[in-house]
Amino acid sequence: MKKILLTCALTGAVLLGKSQIVVLNEIYTDPGSGNSEFFELYNSSGFSINTDCYTVVTYYTEGSKSGFYVMDLPIGTVLPTQYYVGAAADPFNVQGQTGKDANFSWNAMPASGSLTKWEFNGTGLGYTDVTGTIPAGFNDFFQKQTGNGAAYHVLVYANGILVNAFFGGTGTTTIPAAIRAMDPLPITMIGACADFTAHFDAGNLPDNRGEYVTPTPGNDNGYIRKRDGQCGAWEKGAPGVNHTPGATNGAASSTGTLTVSAVMSCGTAQSGTLTLDYAVQSGGPAEAYPVTIVIYEDLGREDPGNTPNVNEALLPNGVFDASDTVVSIVTNIPSTGSGPLQYVVNPKISPDAYTFPFPNNQRDSRAFIVVFQTPQGCYDQVRFVAQCAILPVHFKSFTATRNSSNVALKWETTTEQNSDGFAIERNIGGTWQEIAWVPSQAVNGNSDNLLTYSYNDLNNTKAMTQYRIRQVDFDGKAKASDIRAVRGLGQSTRTIVYPNPTSDGKVYIVFEDGNTIRDISLIDMSGRVAKQWKGVTNNNIQIDNLTPGMYSLRIIDRETGEQSVEKIIVNKR
Repeated sequence: MKKILLTCALTGAVLLGKSQIVVLNEIYTDPGSGNSEFFELYNSSGFSINTDCYTVVTYYTEGSKSGFYVMDLPIGTVLPTQYYVGAAADPFNVQGQTGKDANFSWNAMPASGSLTKWEFNGTGLGYTDVTGTIPAGFNDFFQKQTGNGAAYHVLVYANGILVNAFFGGTGTTTIPAAIRAMDPLPITMIGACADFTAHFDAGNLPDNRGEYVTPTPGNDNGYIRKRDGQCGAWEKGAPGVNHTPGATNGAASSTGTLTVSAVMSCGTAQSGTLTLDYAVQSGGPAEAYPVTIVIYEDLGREDPGNTPNVNEALLPNGVFDASDTVVSIVTNIPSTGSGPLQYVVNPKISPDAYTFPFPNNQRDSRAFIVVFQTPQGCYDQVRFVAQCAILPVHFKSFTATRNSSNVALKWETTTEQNSDGFAIERNIGGTWQEIAWVPSQAVNGNSDNLLTYSYNDLNNTKAMTQYRIRQVDFDGKAKASDIRAVRGLGQSTRTIVYPNPTSDGKVYIVFEDGNTIRDISLIDMSGRVAKQWKGVTNNNIQIDNLTPGMYSLRIIDRETGEQSVEKIIVNKR
């Protein structure tokens, strides 16, 4: 069924605007006996991509006849910086490797995809559907052509937009005249994907807009991208250069056809904003422009290859992988382009408080990966930015303890950079006020040693009091510590829960002063343990995201074995 062409245009614009592109990564064009052709696509973006509206078109010649195979890919998902494999069989064999898994086999095509064959009738006469002539067990989707030009021509479309072209084999690196002379090819898609027309004239498929490899593959090999997703970095497969379907070909290098200087530098334009500066200068080939720049936060696993653990922090590992997250995209960078990219990494949540959305709240800096992407869809260069300090202080601990009319505040730092000092802030009744200033002990504001600070606050209020420490740099940037709370003067209750009832699903628990070690369990109305804390030494904890209902908070003193239970009520918002 024909779809509305406007849908295709809009969908394509969204796809390209987000740099959501998969590109060819390997092509097994000449399988040996018992082996199967395959192609591997690579997702060079930071988004999961649905393959449903992707189309792979290959050119064929059979004697005096010529035309195109059109493969409408079935519904599938490619995770960021991951792989998608289509093959003549599943499982399939390749270069001495057996039982390799494919995402699909085109000889057992899922209903959401299709494989068709179109024979060219001559200029102005269009095409004839000869899909019925495709043999069972078809193993020649990548067919070596006869005559002038490259031996293999492969075009990849996303929502009808040409995103990647590959030409491999002997002869010239320009599009052969025989393909230029072919009529536009109408392509009908299955399902909700928009139909489109593939054009082969110079205006729609210009020379040097594709990727080229001049050697012709021999038996039992094909073409392999040297580095995942990197433009122009191809080699001919051979016994010493084996295919790796579904696995990495190697991380992209920091060099390519573009000339890039002052790649990225980290700095803060204002408190809470990280500025990344770039410069892309002329020097690369014309087909490399305009450039798209994609900034990723490096969130690779600390232990790459191990089974993910939901409680394990994602830390920078200097590798462009599926854990990395897109934080900014700049498109249409010309042959000479430069400018700042501002990315807010700690947006204000109140006029005097910041939040730092790190997976590990002890990490006070971020690392970035910068990808320069060319019009072919694949990326040309990958640059790594060392960890950028955002607010360079690391609080190791912070406690608040009431002793009669005095509240003793103590905090420790393990690192300080450019640190001027600490503003002590107190909240009674909902308003934060600065009550004291403690200068930094760090020499010239810089220290990599453990530093200990203290302050005694005269506090006679009978209400709950909250405290926090706001570290301030010489240039005015600030970072707030976690919040600590103490009971009011004369409050004899051993455990205080507030607010109780709560309407926002958040409560603070304050314990009697002392160094007691506690085990704490939060139990819902069904008797299920909803949350649990072991070996708590702080005198207060915060519980978030509680759903409406009634809870029991069971507290066990490890030293004495004494147990107490507090009721918590969470009202609907």
